[in-house]
Amino acid sequence: MQAHLETQKNNTANNGVFFPGINEWDKLLEFLPQEEQIRFGAEIKNDEMPLWDHWEEYVRFNQRYGKSLSTVNSVRNGLRVIVRHMGVYSVESLNSREFRDSLEQYQDVTSVSASTFNTYRKNANSYLIWLKREGFIQDNYIKGSMPKVTEKEREQDCYSQSEIHAITNILVNRDSEPFYRKRDLLIFQLQCYTGLRNVELLDMNLDDIYWSSTEQKWMIKVDGKKQKGRVRYYPCPKSLRHLYEEFVLLRPKYGSNKLLVGTDGQAMTRNSLNSLYKRLSKDTGIRISGHRVRRYVATELNRQNVSVPVIMRHLGHTRSSTTERYIKRSGSLTGVSTAILEGLYSGKLKAQ
Repeated sequence: MQAHLETQKNNTANNGVFFPGINEWDKLLEFLPQEEQIRFGAEIKNDEMPLWDHWEEYVRFNQRYGKSLSTVNSVRNGLRVIVRHMGVYSVESLNSREFRDSLEQYQDVTSVSASTFNTYRKNANSYLIWLKREGFIQDNYIKGSMPKVTEKEREQDCYSQSEIHAITNILVNRDSEPFYRKRDLLIFQLQCYTGLRNVELLDMNLDDIYWSSTEQKWMIKVDGKKQKGRVRYYPCPKSLRHLYEEFVLLRPKYGSNKLLVGTDGQAMTRNSLNSLYKRLSKDTGIRISGHRVRRYVATELNRQNVSVPVIMRHLGHTRSSTTERYIKRSGSLTGVSTAILEGLYSGKLKAQ
């Protein structure tokens, strides 16, 4: 097993991928299918710049400077919503009252949350900031003309110990292939132990769970989504390491170097992760989401008198005010998260 893991690490270090596959970045070069670009392009005035004119350059720029693949994909997904559902096709339209009206109308029609609304705004803004910096446009008015939407304060529910038990037992006893059972169990345990964002989880590489000769222990490495490349490290509990090793033995030895893949070796996507959450929610009767796990971790650490700055670093927050909202707006919990997590696969929770 150890020799297999060492070989895996060497292959990754030498080649950048565990096995040559389709370049993940190349998949991002297509802003929209060609037929859509032609159809939407026909609606753009002659003196306006289509949103997708410099998209390939934007992707290559972010790839060259080591930006997050998932972050760029998120920007594209947000811009696609703006184009497809709001009828905004040009850069000039983003810098107008029309864009704000379109966003507000979309929010009313679809009942999207304020955070989702603000994400669309942020995606458009980050793209325009780059266009202006590269000299493709003269001005970016989004920040000034379109303020963030404030979400109504409400108490957020979190997992209880019985819910953690229920979800875990479903995962342990699922009637599915061993590969999926181990992978899905690894997903849930990773998120409960670290509080990772979904995008950070999907960004993890195969060798981001590793033996550290410096620390003399197994570690988990996470590239922070919102910390401009700052990396977080977590000690890896024994139960999680064993689960990882079992999963590696079942994992395809070809395709993507991402930790989480399908049986075809291709990286797991947001859609496949969300589908997993939906299936588990149906099986358990408990609403399951990665963000709910993050609130669970934050609240449990707070209940154990861990300071806000430490919780903030643990979750990868850039502002303490965000961490405080997680704590103050969460419902009551029972149990200790880390104790539950380390006990899940050490016999404290028995499969039913």
